[in-house]
Amino acid sequence: MTSRLVALCLDAVDPWRLARFWAGLLGRDQREDADGVLVAGDDTQVSLWFVSSRAAKLGPNRVHLHLTSASQDDQQRTVEAALRLGASHLDVGQRPDEGHVVLADPGATSSASSRRATVSSPGAACSESSPAPVPGQSASSGVTR
Repeated sequence: MTSRLVALCLDAVDPWRLARFWAGLLGRDQREDADGVLVAGDDTQVSLWFVSSRAAKLGPNRVHLHLTSASQDDQQRTVEAALRLGASHLDVGQRPDEGHVVLADPGATSSASSRRATVSSPGAACSESSPAPVPGQSASSGVTR
């Protein structure tokens, strides 16, 4: 049996705001349904599905979306577009020579609750370390057919 990842499901207090941000940044369409908003992917890119959730946060978000640029100029344009759409710079200890910019999407209420986006220049590796899992916190995945 062969499986393929088609969508990443993300809980959000304001799924419509996050969907507008990611659709604008990625140049994609969005479709609303009763459960949330889908930022549609295609055969080469996974869809992002933002669903409404009022659940209390047990720890920081663990999702980190990494965007790669074709050039330094493209990286700068992408960062500028993200900032115009509501992102903010996020300091996670990255150094200027690492070749990537870390941003928090507009759903962040603090650096601990932020969903991160890293925009890399060509050939730059993401060198951020992820914090250890929070004891007792479980992860879930959604599969669409």
